[in-house]
Amino acid sequence: MCAYGTIILVRCLYDEIVEMDLLNATFYIAGTGEAVSASKIVVFQYLMARHFALAGTLLLMSVMGLVLAAFLSFHLYITAKGMTTNEWYKWRQVSLWHRNAKKEYDAAVKEGRPFKVFETTIQVVDTTDGDVGCTGPSGDGDVGKAENRGEGAAVKDGNNQCVQAVANPGPFPTNIYNRGIRENFMEVIFPRSLRQDALERWKKAYMEVTVKAVKME
Repeated sequence: MCAYGTIILVRCLYDEIVEMDLLNATFYIAGTGEAVSASKIVVFQYLMARHFALAGTLLLMSVMGLVLAAFLSFHLYITAKGMTTNEWYKWRQVSLWHRNAKKEYDAAVKEGRPFKVFETTIQVVDTTDGDVGCTGPSGDGDVGKAENRGEGAAVKDGNNQCVQAVANPGPFPTNIYNRGIRENFMEVIFPRSLRQDALERWKKAYMEVTVKAVKME
């Protein structure tokens, strides 16, 4: 509707420019009477003054048309990817985290800094006076063991200093709900809840509940 209105209003104003030959006309400033040669800016100012309602509506509809076009394009994109608006925002956060973690991991490998090895155990040695080690105080002076479960587990480097181990984020996770462009749009146009197999399952469950209710009576 905004695009249609924009085209109609542009045609109306353009016809006046052509019929009155405004691009070759001479304009006069009302207050001073000074003559001004025609230009696109001058013609635009003239149309805004003479046809303020039409020109203002044209500006409004053209701007809103661009906004709605961008809005529609965004929703077509996330529909093609099998995501909702909320899921798109969360996947963007995941993508940002994965990119930064991958850069940090690659830099750690290149510089020879310690990096995380999954499903392993790191041995941490505490002193007998209960000093704080990489994983906190042990209190008994024995050799403690800390499972390397979380990101950035602390380890000892070559200088016996506590450092944070950089984790390998692994491959970027995939969206299990992305079934391809065609199937993703079918999910919106013809949801699974309205398909024949879903309706048959609903009827079967409804009949079972009805039969149980009758038996209980």
